[in-house]
Amino acid sequence: MGTIRPQDLTLSLGQKVHIFHLRPQLAQAVASIAFEYGRYLLLQREQHLLSEYLVQQHTLDLELQDKYDAFIKDLLADAESFMNLVDHAFAPDFEALLMNSAKLAKCAGGNELEILDSVEKVDAFFLE
Repeated sequence: MGTIRPQDLTLSLGQKVHIFHLRPQLAQAVASIAFEYGRYLLLQREQHLLSEYLVQQHTLDLELQDKYDAFIKDLLADAESFMNLVDHAFAPDFEALLMNSAKLAKCAGGNELEILDSVEKVDAFFLE
């Protein structure tokens, strides 16, 4: 058996092929492997970014849920307080009616200067 020279390769059919004829296929194989490796690295990076995004989204969801629950709790407490004021604003006792109506107006965001919360302001409003 003769020595194999780097310039010649033997295929299974017994043909001798010069290595120079294989360079395009070799270059294409190397480029294909490099491309696949690059694609794999980008896929890993994408998976990592998506995982981080999902963790951050879950954390944000929990924070927002906590804020929402606290807001609803405060809203219900304010609504109960407001309804209590509404109930007392129409009391049969005139003095209680006046004070509770003034509290209701303040709670509803009325202008402090226009709220009749004292006997003097009531007299000034109706008598002047």
